[in-house]
Order: sequence, then C-alpha cells, then structure tokens
Amino acid sequence: MKIEQQVKPENSAQSSLIARLQAEVNHPADIDAATDRLGISPFLINPYLATTVDMSFIGLDRGVNLPIQITTRQGGRRSLYFLRPGEKVLAGIVATSRGLVLRYVSRETGRSIPAQGGDEYSEEFRDMEGNVLSHSEGKLEILNAAKGEGRLVFPEGSPASKWVWILWSCIAKGDGPLISE
Repeated sequence: MKIEQQVKPENSAQSSLIARLQAEVNHPADIDAATDRLGISPFLINPYLATTVDMSFIGLDRGVNLPIQITTRQGGRRSLYFLRPGEKVLAGIVATSRGLVLRYVSRETGRSIPAQGGDEYSEEFRDMEGNVLSHSEGKLEILNAAKGEGRLVFPEGSPASKWVWILWSCIAKGDGPLISE
C-alpha cells in the first residue's frame, strides 16, 4: 500500500470518533471524561520545542515533530533514557502535508537506568489508524551524558530516522546523513 493512501488528514475512523464524542458531550466540562471513555485521551505536547524533521525515509516530505512532554503529568511520557526494557512510549507526533504520524520508541535491552550506550531500542512510525509505516531497531549512542544527548544507530539501509535526542529525549532534531554501523 502506498504511503499516500495510508496517511490521511481525515478518515472514517476519525469521523466516527467525532460523531461519538458529539453524542456524549453536552458541555465543555464533559470532554475530558468522554475522551477517556472513548480511549482517545489527549497527549501533553510542547509546541515550543517542535522541530522540522525529514520524513523521506518513509516516503513522506518534511514534517514538524511535536514532542510529547517528559513529565509525570497525565498525557506526558518518561524520558527514553529512563524506559525499562520492554517499555514503549509515544515520543512525538509528526505533522506532515499528508496527515499526522505517531512516533513510538521502545527500549528493548539494557540493565541500568538511565540507558547506556549499546542498549537496543526500536522506533516505530504509525498513521492515526494504527498502521505501521516504518519499524526499525538500533543501538543507543551516547553523545553527551551530562546533557542527555544521544541518537539511535541503525543498520545500513534501514528505513529509520536520523534524529539526535537532546535533553534526555525531550527534543528530537536533525536531518543529517543516515547513521549506520
């Protein structure tokens, strides 16, 4: 299936959710509880930390990565360096000209918190309907432990992002060459 068909600004599932939400909500105070019941709880994004990113590795153009805030508050997430092995988080939402793409990161291996260089992670990009657009596995390379800078190193030819994590993965940025082992 072509990417153009997978990533859509609006889809029938979204239209159905909006109709169900409209049926349940009669006052602004009803929105939070209704979205929780429907399984569409909001995320805490920080638009001040948004970065432009290259999405060509999955056949899309440039996009804007809106990071999910690292926080203990509802809708936030844990730093990617502080995930337990097997834990997966939504790290960001990328807005492209063809719609929204969700970026998930999972820590696969490791024995310590925070993660150490060489620990394995997977990165997955999904459309809003949950279809996997890209899945890659790579190893963490620590660039500056004191400031939480690092990146995932992917095998040669892997369709993966080329982003550097800054501030313990609060910000993902960069359009550099594909990093390979």
